Amino acid sequence: MRPCRFKCFSSLLVLFLSLMLASCGFHLRGKITLPKAFTKLHITTKTHFSPFMTTLQRTFIQRGITIVDHSDSVYVLTLLNVSDSDQMITRVGGAEAASYAFKRTVGFSLAGPKGQLIIKPTQVSVTKIYTTNVTQLLIANRHKAELSKAMDQALADQILLRLTDLPQ
Repeated sequence: MRPCRFKCFSSLLVLFLSLMLASCGFHLRGKITLPKAFTKLHITTKTHFSPFMTTLQRTFIQRGITIVDHSDSVYVLTLLNVSDSDQMITRVGGAEAASYAFKRTVGFSLAGPKGQLIIKPTQVSVTKIYTTNVTQLLIANRHKAELSKAMDQALADQILLRLTDLPQ
């Protein structure tokens, strides 16, 4: 009788841990297939040293794309804008506690090696919800900074996925 209980318990534990892992947003990175000619990329932007730009470059480099300083005979990714918005969605007990929707949007376009527009100006965005109250202001700021990093990575991944739709 004990082996059955242990087997049931271990099965439930594995199921529970799997659900917890999936609910936190963890996803295994699948194989992304980029066009064979897409080995070098030049990125133009107004904000070269922003945290998003750093995350975007790191994501491309991890996928085997070389970031170059010139745009001769390579694809050119133009970051048009990176914007944030913060909107209160609920408030409980006057000004005691509130939930906010934090949204980051990135506009971009992609030109080919000959200057032809391959991806017209488009936007990708990510929204995260966070809750704070007046006694947790410092923690809320740190939590928002962590959300910002996660959002940068999600946006970089979205842009990379858009590039997989390019003709081979």
